[in-house]
Amino acid sequence: MQLLQRDELVGQLKSWQDGELLAESLWRWALELKEGDYSPADAVIQDIVDVLAGLPQGLISQEDAQVMFEALE
Repeated sequence: MQLLQRDELVGQLKSWQDGELLAESLWRWALELKEGDYSPADAVIQDIVDVLAGLPQGLISQEDAQVMFEALE
């Protein structure tokens, strides 16, 4: 079982925000977590992964990311 910590989630979001990761890749990562065997370190991480996986493929916006960063602070 993979334990997902906030720093890993923040890293993925920052990589997408910096253009190092495509929105579709971020979506696939979240979807694979949900479909696989992972354990979120806390409820905020769970909620963000649920949102990322539930968004239509690749449709995360900068505003979405900003709200997620604020929730993780």
